[in-house]
Amino acid sequence: SANRVLDFTRGLVSYTRPSSREPVPVSLPGLVAQAVSYCDHVLDAARAQLTQEIEDDATVVRAVPQEIVQVIVNLVTNACHALPPEGGRISIRATAIPKDGLEQVPRVRIVVKDNGHGIAREHLAHVFTPFFTTKGEGSGTGLGLAIVRSIVERSAGEIAVESEDGKGTAIILTLPAHV
Repeated sequence: SANRVLDFTRGLVSYTRPSSREPVPVSLPGLVAQAVSYCDHVLDAARAQLTQEIEDDATVVRAVPQEIVQVIVNLVTNACHALPPEGGRISIRATAIPKDGLEQVPRVRIVVKDNGHGIAREHLAHVFTPFFTTKGEGSGTGLGLAIVRSIVERSAGEIAVESEDGKGTAIILTLPAHV
C-alpha cells in the first residue's frame, strides 16, 4: 500500500509539475534500451515477447531524455498489463517522417503496440484523461497515459491511440527529429 501511494504521488507530481529542463538531441535507441531495462521484471511477469525496430534515420529526437524514458516505461508497462495470462507480443517501432510541404521539421514516429485485450470503443476518448482507468481496484491510478500525453506535448509532439477490443492497442507518438 505504501508503494502504491508513493507511485501515485510521484505520478501526480510529474503530471502537475513538469520538468524545467529543455529538450536536447537524444539517441532514441539508447533511451528505448534504458526504458526496456527498467521494465524487465514487468515483461517477465507478463510473459511478454518484446521486439524493437528503430530505423537508421529515426535515431535522434529532440526531447528531455528522462521524460522519454518515462514515456516508454509507461507504455510498455501498460502493454504488459493488457496481455493475456499466457503472455503476448509487444513491439516498439520508430520510423522517420520526412519533411515535406506540410511538415516544417522532420519527425520521428514511435509506435508501441501490443496484442492484448485492447481498449473498448467507449473508453478510447478517455484514455488520456487524468485519473481515468479501467483497471481493477488497487491497480492503476489513471495517470500513466495522461503523463505520457503531457510529456509528448511538451516535447512538441503528438500522441494518438488505435485499438480494437480483443485484438490489441497501438500508441503512436510523433516527436521532432534532430537535424
